Amino acid sequence: EVRLLSTIAANAGVAIRNARLFQETQLRADELATINAVSRDMAAQMDVRALSEALVDRLRQAFNTDNAYLALYDRASNMINIPYMVDGGERQSVPPFPLGEGLTSVVINTRQPLLINHDAANRVAELGAKVTGQPARSFLAVPVLAGEAVLGVLSVQDLKHDDVFDDASVRLLSTIAANVGVALENARLFQETQRRAEQLATAAEVSRTAISVLNPDELIRQSVELIRDRFARSTGVYYAALFLIDESGHWARLRHATGEAGRTLLKREHK
Repeated sequence: EVRLLSTIAANAGVAIRNARLFQETQLRADELATINAVSRDMAAQMDVRALSEALVDRLRQAFNTDNAYLALYDRASNMINIPYMVDGGERQSVPPFPLGEGLTSVVINTRQPLLINHDAANRVAELGAKVTGQPARSFLAVPVLAGEAVLGVLSVQDLKHDDVFDDASVRLLSTIAANVGVALENARLFQETQRRAEQLATAAEVSRTAISVLNPDELIRQSVELIRDRFARSTGVYYAALFLIDESGHWARLRHATGEAGRTLLKREHK
């Protein structure tokens, strides 16, 4: 009987080990599939808003949660922007706000993943952070990095349950964040290249106008209108004006300006 039980126990041990290995293999396969899907989404997007939407929706599927967001950090202004998030299944965006005392700011400042799986209120207090709205019972956030620069934060949350995320979740979200960092940097470079190309095209068009138009007043008018139109496309500029120094050298006189405000200033002979 002892020999029989020992044989059964040995076989059971092998079966348990095999089952555990199968589960780990399946988990790795699922993680790899998620990473590949995110990589495809990121490669297909150069617009930050569209990239954010595709990413957050993918995170909800991968982590089976109705709460996820991508926060973008602008170091120059010290502002955080959340172009797209899902909160309780509801899609929304958050206006820019300054780096402060929230959990997102903690991740940006520490540059380290933050995992809170239980006793969330006390854990938040220990971190010296403040939260608004309904606090998550399970919270996971990781920094999005590009080299040494922090570009933002990726986060998934569960408002109803403890212990939703684990070390595998941290590993998966961190890997996704690395891909996002590359995608955001590529999107930034693409947008800068586009903007520079538009500026060069505008300069070339103004040069052609300067060569072809002989009337100085008409040249000024066409140039200002052209500049306003081109910059409106890339930056949202709605006003452009050109001033010339008068013969006395003391005044810059308005020669042309766009829009209703420009017409009003021209009537006043603004200087």
